[in-house]
Amino acid sequence: MTHPLPAWFPIHLHRLPMTLGDAPLAGAVVSIEWRAAALADSYGWTAPWPAAPGERLLDFVRQWRDLSSRSPLGQAELIRFSIEGETDFGDLDILSPLCQAGLVWVDIFRAPTSRYFDGHQGLTDAGRQLLSEMKRLGLGLDLTHLPEAALTHILDAWSGRRLASHVVCADLLNWSLFQPHNAWSDAALQACEAEIYGVPFVDDLVSLRKTASRLEREARIETVAHHILHLAQVVGVGKVALGPDFFDYKQWEAEGIEVATVADLEQPEGLAALFSALRNGGLSEEEAESVFWRNASRVVCSWDNSKMGA
Repeated sequence: MTHPLPAWFPIHLHRLPMTLGDAPLAGAVVSIEWRAAALADSYGWTAPWPAAPGERLLDFVRQWRDLSSRSPLGQAELIRFSIEGETDFGDLDILSPLCQAGLVWVDIFRAPTSRYFDGHQGLTDAGRQLLSEMKRLGLGLDLTHLPEAALTHILDAWSGRRLASHVVCADLLNWSLFQPHNAWSDAALQACEAEIYGVPFVDDLVSLRKTASRLEREARIETVAHHILHLAQVVGVGKVALGPDFFDYKQWEAEGIEVATVADLEQPEGLAALFSALRNGGLSEEEAESVFWRNASRVVCSWDNSKMGA
Protein backbone atom coordinates (compact mmCIF):
# COMPACT_ATOMS: atom_id res chain seq x y z
CA MET A 1 0.00 0.00 0.00
CA THR A 2 1.34 3.43 -0.95
CA HIS A 3 0.64 6.28 1.45
CA PRO A 4 0.38 9.98 0.54
CA LEU A 5 3.63 11.93 0.84
CA PRO A 6 3.70 14.08 3.99
CA ALA A 7 5.90 17.10 4.51
CA TRP A 8 9.55 16.34 5.16
CA PHE A 9 12.38 18.10 6.99
CA PRO A 10 15.90 16.87 6.14
CA ILE A 11 18.46 17.68 8.84
CA HIS A 12 21.56 17.26 6.68
CA LEU A 13 22.07 18.10 3.02
CA HIS A 14 24.37 20.26 0.90
CA ARG A 15 21.96 20.72 -1.99
CA LEU A 16 18.42 19.68 -2.90
CA PRO A 17 17.86 18.01 -6.29
CA MET A 18 15.54 19.98 -8.56
CA THR A 19 13.55 16.78 -9.01
CA LEU A 20 12.34 17.10 -5.40
CA GLY A 21 10.85 20.53 -5.99
CA ASP A 22 7.29 19.15 -5.68
CA ALA A 23 7.91 17.39 -2.36
CA PRO A 24 6.39 19.53 0.45
CA LEU A 25 9.35 20.86 2.44
CA ALA A 26 8.65 21.90 6.03
CA GLY A 27 12.25 22.98 6.57
CA ALA A 28 15.87 21.90 6.20
CA VAL A 29 19.29 22.15 7.79
CA VAL A 30 21.72 23.00 4.98
CA SER A 31 25.37 22.15 5.45
CA ILE A 32 27.28 25.25 4.39
CA GLU A 33 29.08 24.60 1.12
CA TRP A 34 31.44 27.25 -0.22
CA ARG A 35 33.29 25.40 -2.99
CA ALA A 36 32.81 27.37 -6.18
CA ALA A 37 32.15 24.35 -8.42
CA ALA A 38 29.51 22.94 -6.07
CA LEU A 39 27.79 26.31 -5.71
CA ALA A 40 27.64 26.78 -9.46
CA ASP A 41 26.27 23.27 -9.94
CA SER A 42 23.72 23.34 -7.11
CA TYR A 43 22.62 26.98 -7.16
CA GLY A 44 23.87 28.50 -10.40
CA TRP A 45 26.00 30.87 -8.31
CA THR A 46 29.25 32.13 -9.82
CA ALA A 47 30.11 35.18 -7.70
CA PRO A 48 33.59 35.28 -6.12
CA TRP A 49 33.95 34.16 -2.51
CA PRO A 50 36.27 35.42 0.24
CA ALA A 51 39.55 33.60 0.71
CA ALA A 52 39.37 33.32 4.53
CA PRO A 53 37.54 30.13 5.65
CA GLY A 54 35.35 31.79 8.27
CA GLU A 55 34.44 34.66 5.97
CA ARG A 56 33.43 32.18 3.25
CA LEU A 57 31.02 30.49 5.64
CA LEU A 58 29.49 33.77 6.69
CA ASP A 59 29.19 34.94 3.10
CA PHE A 60 27.25 31.77 2.27
CA VAL A 61 24.51 32.47 4.81
CA ARG A 62 24.41 36.16 3.92
CA GLN A 63 23.91 35.24 0.25
CA TRP A 64 21.34 32.57 1.09
CA ARG A 65 18.27 34.45 -0.12
CA ASP A 66 19.77 34.70 -3.62
CA LEU A 67 21.16 31.16 -3.51
CA SER A 68 17.91 29.55 -2.43
CA SER A 69 15.94 31.34 -5.14
CA ARG A 70 17.72 29.05 -7.60
CA SER A 71 16.95 25.87 -5.61
CA PRO A 72 13.88 23.99 -4.34
CA LEU A 73 15.14 24.90 -0.87
CA GLY A 74 13.61 28.32 -1.45
CA GLN A 75 10.17 26.87 -0.72
CA ALA A 76 11.05 25.75 2.84
CA GLU A 77 9.32 27.41 5.76
CA LEU A 78 12.41 27.11 7.94
CA ILE A 79 16.07 26.99 6.86
CA ARG A 80 18.94 26.67 9.29
CA PHE A 81 22.61 25.88 8.69
CA SER A 82 25.27 23.46 9.81
CA ILE A 83 29.00 23.20 9.21
CA GLU A 84 30.68 19.90 8.35
CA GLY A 85 34.40 19.31 8.24
CA GLU A 86 35.77 22.85 8.40
CA THR A 87 39.42 22.38 9.39
CA ASP A 88 40.08 25.97 10.47
CA PHE A 89 37.54 28.72 11.20
CA GLY A 90 40.25 31.31 11.67
CA ASP A 91 39.18 33.76 14.37
CA LEU A 92 36.49 32.13 16.53
CA ASP A 93 34.69 35.49 16.68
CA ILE A 94 33.21 34.44 13.32
CA LEU A 95 30.94 31.95 15.13
CA SER A 96 28.79 34.63 16.76
CA PRO A 97 27.54 36.24 13.51
CA LEU A 98 27.16 32.76 11.99
CA CYS A 99 25.00 31.77 14.95
CA GLN A 100 22.91 34.90 14.57
CA ALA A 101 22.48 34.13 10.85
CA GLY A 102 21.03 30.67 11.53
CA LEU A 103 23.89 28.28 12.31
CA VAL A 104 22.63 25.55 14.66
CA TRP A 105 25.37 22.91 14.83
CA VAL A 106 28.93 22.07 13.83
CA ASP A 107 30.68 18.80 12.91
CA ILE A 108 34.47 19.00 13.43
CA PHE A 109 35.16 15.31 12.76
CA ARG A 110 34.73 15.03 8.97
CA ALA A 111 38.44 15.44 8.24
CA PRO A 112 40.69 12.79 9.89
CA THR A 113 42.95 15.54 11.21
CA SER A 114 42.30 19.23 11.58
CA ARG A 115 43.25 22.14 13.80
CA TYR A 116 40.59 20.97 16.26
CA PHE A 117 40.61 17.20 16.24
CA ASP A 118 43.24 14.55 15.60
CA GLY A 119 42.02 11.07 14.77
CA HIS A 120 44.75 9.55 16.95
CA GLN A 121 45.23 12.10 19.72
CA GLY A 122 41.67 13.44 20.05
CA LEU A 123 40.81 17.06 20.78
CA THR A 124 43.56 19.62 20.42
CA ASP A 125 43.86 22.76 22.55
CA ALA A 126 42.27 24.70 19.69
CA GLY A 127 39.48 22.14 19.65
CA ARG A 128 38.77 22.69 23.33
CA GLN A 129 38.64 26.43 22.74
CA LEU A 130 36.24 25.88 19.84
CA LEU A 131 33.94 23.70 21.94
CA SER A 132 33.97 26.27 24.71
CA GLU A 133 32.86 29.00 22.31
CA MET A 134 30.22 26.73 20.77
CA LYS A 135 28.82 25.95 24.21
CA ARG A 136 28.69 29.66 25.08
CA LEU A 137 26.73 30.39 21.89
CA GLY A 138 24.35 27.47 22.29
CA LEU A 139 25.58 25.68 19.17
CA GLY A 140 25.20 21.92 18.96
CA LEU A 141 28.00 19.43 18.34
CA ASP A 142 27.31 17.04 15.46
CA LEU A 143 29.02 13.76 16.34
CA THR A 144 28.66 12.27 12.85
CA HIS A 145 31.99 10.95 11.52
CA LEU A 146 33.44 10.69 15.04
CA PRO A 147 35.31 7.37 15.35
CA GLU A 148 33.40 5.19 17.77
CA ALA A 149 36.55 4.61 19.81
CA ALA A 150 36.81 8.36 20.49
CA LEU A 151 33.19 8.82 21.57
CA THR A 152 33.81 8.67 25.32
CA HIS A 153 36.72 11.10 25.04
CA ILE A 154 34.56 13.68 23.28
CA LEU A 155 31.52 13.25 25.51
CA ASP A 156 33.72 13.78 28.57
CA ALA A 157 34.84 17.10 27.08
CA TRP A 158 31.43 18.33 25.90
CA SER A 159 28.42 19.10 28.09
CA GLY A 160 26.42 20.96 25.44
CA ARG A 161 23.76 19.79 23.01
CA ARG A 162 24.66 16.99 20.63
CA LEU A 163 23.24 15.20 17.62
CA ALA A 164 24.21 12.81 14.83
CA SER A 165 22.89 14.28 11.58
CA HIS A 166 23.63 11.39 9.18
CA VAL A 167 24.51 8.01 10.68
CA VAL A 168 23.73 4.38 9.87
CA CYS A 169 23.39 1.32 12.08
CA ALA A 170 26.59 -0.73 11.98
CA ASP A 171 24.88 -3.74 13.58
CA LEU A 172 22.87 -4.21 10.38
CA LEU A 173 25.89 -4.28 8.08
CA ASN A 174 27.86 -7.20 6.71
CA TRP A 175 31.06 -5.55 5.58
CA SER A 176 34.44 -7.13 5.07
CA LEU A 177 36.25 -3.83 4.51
CA PHE A 178 36.68 -0.80 6.74
CA GLN A 179 33.70 0.63 8.59
CA PRO A 180 33.10 4.34 7.95
CA HIS A 181 32.97 6.62 10.95
CA ASN A 182 29.30 7.36 10.49
CA ALA A 183 28.34 3.70 10.94
CA TRP A 184 27.86 3.20 14.68
CA SER A 185 27.04 0.15 16.78
CA ASP A 186 23.83 0.08 18.79
CA ALA A 187 25.89 0.62 21.94
CA ALA A 188 27.51 3.77 20.52
CA LEU A 189 24.18 5.12 19.24
CA GLN A 190 22.76 4.82 22.74
CA ALA A 191 25.89 6.09 24.49
CA CYS A 192 26.05 9.37 22.60
CA GLU A 193 22.54 10.30 23.84
CA ALA A 194 21.97 12.66 20.91
CA GLU A 195 18.84 14.77 20.67
CA ILE A 196 18.26 13.63 17.11
CA TYR A 197 19.73 11.15 14.63
CA GLY A 198 19.40 11.47 10.85
CA VAL A 199 19.62 8.56 8.40
CA PRO A 200 21.35 9.27 5.05
CA PHE A 201 20.21 8.23 1.57
CA VAL A 202 23.74 7.60 0.24
CA ASP A 203 24.01 4.13 -1.28
CA ASP A 204 27.49 3.17 -0.07
CA LEU A 205 26.59 4.15 3.52
CA VAL A 206 23.29 2.33 3.89
CA SER A 207 24.28 -0.70 1.77
CA LEU A 208 24.24 -3.96 3.69
CA ARG A 209 27.33 -5.01 1.73
CA LYS A 210 30.51 -2.97 1.43
CA THR A 211 31.65 -3.04 -2.17
CA ALA A 212 33.30 -0.59 -4.54
CA SER A 213 30.76 -1.38 -7.27
CA ARG A 214 27.35 0.28 -7.07
CA LEU A 215 25.83 -2.62 -9.02
CA GLU A 216 26.75 -5.06 -6.23
CA ARG A 217 25.39 -2.97 -3.36
CA GLU A 218 22.27 -3.84 -1.43
CA ALA A 219 20.90 -0.32 -1.22
CA ARG A 220 17.22 0.22 -1.86
CA ILE A 221 14.46 2.32 -0.34
CA GLU A 222 13.66 -0.63 1.90
CA THR A 223 17.29 -0.61 3.08
CA VAL A 224 17.01 3.02 4.19
CA ALA A 225 13.74 2.14 5.96
CA HIS A 226 15.50 -0.79 7.66
CA HIS A 227 18.08 1.59 9.17
CA ILE A 228 15.37 4.01 10.29
CA LEU A 229 13.24 1.28 11.89
CA HIS A 230 16.24 -0.25 13.66
CA LEU A 231 17.41 3.14 14.90
CA ALA A 232 13.91 3.84 16.21
CA GLN A 233 14.12 0.66 18.27
CA VAL A 234 17.56 1.56 19.62
CA VAL A 235 17.08 5.25 20.55
CA GLY A 236 13.31 5.79 20.25
CA VAL A 237 11.25 6.93 17.29
CA GLY A 238 11.03 10.45 18.73
CA LYS A 239 14.75 10.97 18.03
CA VAL A 240 14.93 9.76 14.42
CA ALA A 241 14.90 11.99 11.33
CA LEU A 242 15.96 12.05 7.68
CA GLY A 243 19.56 13.13 6.98
CA PRO A 244 19.78 12.46 3.22
CA ASP A 245 23.21 14.05 2.69
CA PHE A 246 22.61 15.12 -0.91
CA PHE A 247 26.02 16.41 -2.02
CA ASP A 248 28.26 16.95 -5.04
CA TYR A 249 28.85 13.38 -6.22
CA LYS A 250 31.00 14.62 -9.11
CA GLN A 251 33.81 15.32 -6.64
CA TRP A 252 33.88 11.66 -5.60
CA GLU A 253 33.58 10.39 -9.16
CA ALA A 254 36.69 12.39 -10.03
CA GLU A 255 38.50 10.41 -7.32
CA GLY A 256 37.29 7.09 -8.72
CA ILE A 257 34.67 6.46 -6.02
CA GLU A 258 31.21 5.29 -7.09
CA VAL A 259 28.56 6.84 -4.86
CA ALA A 260 25.03 8.11 -5.41
CA THR A 261 21.66 8.58 -3.79
CA VAL A 262 19.70 5.36 -3.30
CA ALA A 263 17.59 4.83 -6.43
CA ASP A 264 14.38 6.89 -6.60
CA LEU A 265 15.03 8.92 -3.42
CA GLU A 266 15.65 12.02 -5.52
CA GLN A 267 12.00 11.84 -6.59
CA PRO A 268 8.80 12.63 -4.62
CA GLU A 269 7.55 9.14 -5.47
CA GLY A 270 10.62 7.68 -3.77
CA LEU A 271 9.99 9.67 -0.61
CA ALA A 272 6.37 8.47 -0.65
CA ALA A 273 7.63 4.89 -1.01
CA LEU A 274 9.95 5.41 1.98
CA PHE A 275 7.04 6.70 4.06
CA SER A 276 5.02 3.62 3.04
CA ALA A 277 7.93 1.34 3.96
CA LEU A 278 8.01 2.86 7.45
CA ARG A 279 4.26 2.37 7.84
CA ASN A 280 4.50 -1.19 6.53
CA GLY A 281 7.41 -1.77 8.92
CA GLY A 282 5.23 -1.09 11.94
CA LEU A 283 5.28 2.67 12.53
CA SER A 284 1.98 4.44 13.02
CA GLU A 285 1.16 7.32 10.71
CA GLU A 286 2.01 9.77 13.49
CA GLU A 287 5.36 8.04 14.14
CA ALA A 288 6.25 8.01 10.43
CA GLU A 289 5.41 11.71 10.20
CA SER A 290 7.62 12.29 13.25
CA VAL A 291 10.53 10.75 11.37
CA PHE A 292 9.75 12.72 8.21
CA TRP A 293 9.38 16.18 9.78
CA ARG A 294 7.96 16.55 13.29
CA ASN A 295 11.09 15.49 15.21
CA ALA A 296 13.36 17.71 13.11
CA SER A 297 11.05 20.71 13.37
CA ARG A 298 10.78 20.36 17.14
CA VAL A 299 14.52 20.05 17.70
CA VAL A 300 15.54 22.84 15.30
CA CYS A 301 12.95 25.23 16.75
CA SER A 302 14.18 24.39 20.25
CA TRP A 303 17.66 25.49 19.16
CA ASP A 304 16.22 28.84 18.09
CA ASN A 305 14.41 29.23 21.40
CA SER A 306 17.46 28.35 23.47
CA LYS A 307 19.62 30.90 21.64
CA MET A 308 16.95 33.58 22.08
CA GLY A 309 17.03 33.00 25.79
CA ALA A 310 20.81 32.96 26.05
